[in-house]
Amino acid sequence: METATSTTAILPELRQAAVKEGLLQPGGARSLLHFGGLIASWAALVSIGFAADTLWVWVPVWILVAFIIIGFGGVAHDCVHGTVFNSKLANSVLGHVAFLGLGVPFTNYRQYHLLHHADTLGEFDPEGPGQNFKSRAQYGLFHLALGPGFIVFIWLSSLGGALHRPPKWARTESSQKVLRYGWFPGILSFAGLITLAVESSTFRHIWLGPWLFVMVPVLAFVLCGEHYAGRAEDGTLKNTYTLTSNPLMRFAIFNINFHTVHHLLPRVPGPALRRMNEITAPYEENAFSGYLAFHRHVLAPLPWLAPRDASSASRLRALNAGALNTAGEVLRKES
Repeated sequence: METATSTTAILPELRQAAVKEGLLQPGGARSLLHFGGLIASWAALVSIGFAADTLWVWVPVWILVAFIIIGFGGVAHDCVHGTVFNSKLANSVLGHVAFLGLGVPFTNYRQYHLLHHADTLGEFDPEGPGQNFKSRAQYGLFHLALGPGFIVFIWLSSLGGALHRPPKWARTESSQKVLRYGWFPGILSFAGLITLAVESSTFRHIWLGPWLFVMVPVLAFVLCGEHYAGRAEDGTLKNTYTLTSNPLMRFAIFNINFHTVHHLLPRVPGPALRRMNEITAPYEENAFSGYLAFHRHVLAPLPWLAPRDASSASRLRALNAGALNTAGEVLRKES
């Protein structure tokens, strides 16, 4: 099946269906209501934590809030694509607010993410190739490193842009121009969060605890299921994943689990992605019932450690054999 061709062939039909059902309209009040629900859920969960005031309760609370912070990122992600409001300014303001929880500069992330859409999994995709683990150890390392690595990466990119030394992924003149000032006001808000976390035990329980779980392992757990083992030439229907999941998970992460639909039609807002996915589902090649099903699928065939390269092992055995033969000859000559 030539999925790149089928993606191109089916896209006009999907776009027509989206227009017919009004699925390309900005999320507006629905997005704001969902965002408000995420804020209320965060508040309710930390209230439970403070009421119990024991680590046995706080840890699951922080893990649950970590997924909600991913949902905040989902709202900001919609603002990147301009699918919450018609106004670019309104999208920008909400995007900055929604990204507060993650500590990510909205303006610079917008450039980074739009370039990802421009060349998904291609040579110029700033996210690089899709993950394709060779072992469970590599899978575990990915979950340990992705969150902290991304935060360092995005802020170093911001610093480079501010110093007129933009990162390689900012290949367009407009992206390089935006990066010169895109660190502001995100740097102030992130610094404020860190300062509050240092000075206030209450704020550490409200924000820092969940944020650390976002960094390891929640962000990787969610993002791993977007383009796993995908290739640019395969087309969106094959190189992008849909993880249907349950209503609570979909609510927490703002429906970003419907990633195939999002890449096919980025103008569909988060609240409409589930309906759009119902239309697209018959054509999707990588669909799973949820995140656990996807991760089981990834992990099941993997060894704990990656097998050694056969050619390398053969060369090593040959070298060892040669060394032994040489040592034997030396001993024989000495005797």
